[in-house]
Amino acid sequence: MRTLHTLALAFCLGSCTAPTSGCSTDEWFATVILEGLRGGFFLDVSGTACSRSIFLEKELGWGGLCVQQTSGIQLQGSGRSCTVVNATSATSSQVVHKYDVPKVVDYMSLGGNERESLSFLRPFPFSSHEVRVLTVRRRLECLDTKDPDSVNALLVSKNYTKVATNSVTLGGRESGGACEDLYVHQTHLEVLALNNPGIRDELTSVLWPCCWPRRKPNCMSREDSRKGGAGADVHCDSAMPPPEQPSLVCEARRPRSAECDAQSYSCKRYGDLTQYCTHANSLCFVGGSLRVLSAAQSGPVPTADVLSDRFLHFDADPFFTSPFPFRAMLPPARFMHPRRVEELRVEWLEGMSAVTGVDSAQYNLYHFASHILLLFGYRQREGPDYHAILESNATPFTRALIFGRRSDWTDWQRNIMWIATGLSESDVTFDDTHSGLGNVCFREAVVGGQTLTLFQGPFDAQIWRRIIEQSYGVVLERRDVVIFRREHSRVLVNADDVRSLTQRVFGEERVREVSFWQEVPFVKQLETMSKAAVLISTHGSNSNHAIYMPAGGVVIEIVGVKADYLLAERISLSSGVFHFRHTVDNRELLHGTPWLDTSSPECYGSAQCAAAVKSADLNVDIGDLEKTLLVARNIAL
Repeated sequence: MRTLHTLALAFCLGSCTAPTSGCSTDEWFATVILEGLRGGFFLDVSGTACSRSIFLEKELGWGGLCVQQTSGIQLQGSGRSCTVVNATSATSSQVVHKYDVPKVVDYMSLGGNERESLSFLRPFPFSSHEVRVLTVRRRLECLDTKDPDSVNALLVSKNYTKVATNSVTLGGRESGGACEDLYVHQTHLEVLALNNPGIRDELTSVLWPCCWPRRKPNCMSREDSRKGGAGADVHCDSAMPPPEQPSLVCEARRPRSAECDAQSYSCKRYGDLTQYCTHANSLCFVGGSLRVLSAAQSGPVPTADVLSDRFLHFDADPFFTSPFPFRAMLPPARFMHPRRVEELRVEWLEGMSAVTGVDSAQYNLYHFASHILLLFGYRQREGPDYHAILESNATPFTRALIFGRRSDWTDWQRNIMWIATGLSESDVTFDDTHSGLGNVCFREAVVGGQTLTLFQGPFDAQIWRRIIEQSYGVVLERRDVVIFRREHSRVLVNADDVRSLTQRVFGEERVREVSFWQEVPFVKQLETMSKAAVLISTHGSNSNHAIYMPAGGVVIEIVGVKADYLLAERISLSSGVFHFRHTVDNRELLHGTPWLDTSSPECYGSAQCAAAVKSADLNVDIGDLEKTLLVARNIAL
């Protein structure tokens, strides 16, 4: 009887002991009858400003929907994590399917009048979704009604049993006959030891004197109960102790539920906008999209994929919080309640999974490598075994999911992936092969963002070079001068003069003129760049081939007068090479435009200006370039 009396106290004292709260504390009652369940799911259908789920949400980590049936009503409490749904023009069935409500709802509170409760319950999909416990508020006489159109009749037809009724107080006064009925689904009555009619009778006798509205003439008042009337052993005027909250007994469950495994994620930043998020039992791929398991959150996962301050400011937004890092470039994802994992029979994948996206310029070396090399940075920081990495490119990753890219990737992309993560092609799925995974969740996962500078410093770059030397049998040696030739935009108008000058300064036998596009095999690119002491290129990802150069080399980036794109310089320095920005005066391109007198940041803030200066062909002053080449020779050779 201990559980029974605790239940009775919880239900009645919600109104008897908190007369100034304005709300009946249904959360205490729900906590007791669900045995202190943490991470449950609620539907709080509030017809008034009184929210009944704050305690569940804030103290027990529950999640759910706060459904507003009445326009203009604001939910009580600040900092709510529940998803607020305006259902004034939507049915409960539409709400349930739109917001991916779990198949089992632990608690539903209906706080409106009977008409509003009926309008919500009638279309509710009871055939596919089960609500364990309900409380229904109504402003009728506190007696069972036999009206076939009542809430009671509807719930009885859905296999619910009404086990108790209490009065409701508002603002310290009884609410003029307002009552709350407690309903429990038939499948859960045994759990509560309420399926025995004798127990239900005793529950009624306990609740009757304590919580029945004092104004009802045929009900015993609280004063009568204090004088020794029936139920006087229940001390209704004493403070109710906090309900016990035993932990969920997971080991007794077969099969093991996702609720039994603590879901967690944390995001770490180790450089300018370089961020990754680690997940433990909290990331899934279900129905063709990523889902983050959370009992307290629902709806879309927040993302931030746009750089701020015109590409020149690399600090993260301190107010942005998400289980995904900055510039993850992942498709839209949603939060999902952990209980859905069991309902969908999702398979759990062991080991560490790497998850990342690439942006639209996926065939560009920088735009691809800046996402993949973040995973390389993760390997250097999370308990690295440098000996194993250098000997065999040992990896903590078991598999990788790449979004924004199909499986027809290039030879150089395949090799960058292997150097960065230690994963082969068979370990990776893409947009067109993710479906082969089915519905899965990951025991451990790393979600990568974008490392704008590719490496976080020369130390990372040196580990990268050592892996290349060990794995491909090449020796990095500063010997040659490599000139990148572009054929479409940012073309050197006097390229022949530039080549002749370079041969005169460095010696004809050292100069290599190349054009690396995706059809050039990776090993061929590596053979060329591993011997490059100096790399000469107009602005673009060509200059990012510095990641294959020996340390201590020089990158000479030829740019227009307003193309002070600081990121290229930072990439070179992080790669352990020097960076010279050789500026060509091409202001004649901007005559007659509004950008002639703008600064570089202002120009990059305008898509039209940026496109004009970045794509413009360049005519190099040979005499001026010679000075830059002489300095580079003294440093690199």
